[in-house]
Amino acid sequence: MKLIHVLPKQPFYLVSQSPRRKWLLSCLPLSFQVLAPGEEPPADARRAPDALVLANAKAKISPYADAARGLFLGCDTMIVSSGRLLGKPRDRAQAREYLRHLSGRCHTVMSGVVLRDAQRGIRIGWVAQTRLWFHHLSPKLLTWYLDSGEWRGKAGAYGLQGLARRFMAKKHGSLTNVYGLPLNTLVQMLLVLRRRK
Repeated sequence: MKLIHVLPKQPFYLVSQSPRRKWLLSCLPLSFQVLAPGEEPPADARRAPDALVLANAKAKISPYADAARGLFLGCDTMIVSSGRLLGKPRDRAQAREYLRHLSGRCHTVMSGVVLRDAQRGIRIGWVAQTRLWFHHLSPKLLTWYLDSGEWRGKAGAYGLQGLARRFMAKKHGSLTNVYGLPLNTLVQMLLVLRRRK
């Protein structure tokens, strides 16, 4: 089936303030508008990471629960490494600690994606996972990266689409997931919605 047949005819809304997600979604031949997301619930360390990213993605589209028409897309991404959840660092010191932890290791980038079809009252949620292996990050390389400021506002304190691409030794899974929006997962979800009666 061609991609054009999967794309929705009704209004499509990206519920996110992330410029990366906006850029990724614009790679599809899809017209959309950007809306402000709702607040994420407080992090609960007792929840499994996949349940947590789905709950966060659902919370982002919750302000539009009463909309009568349109498709609403929410997404949340986290880094999971050795049982730790690495979100957005609060400051440079925490960013350094995160990157030291990821240095020379394998970790998982996990994104919860939620689509709500307001007209039909259908909501589906999927989780995408990508495994990444980082090279050893020397103190000099870490300082250079932290000085760049690219770590700000990024889960795990890095942006693989930017300067941190040199950190990656290998990957298994979707690169767009690492960038913040797994496009292959989104297309599959749109296909599922299209087939639902």
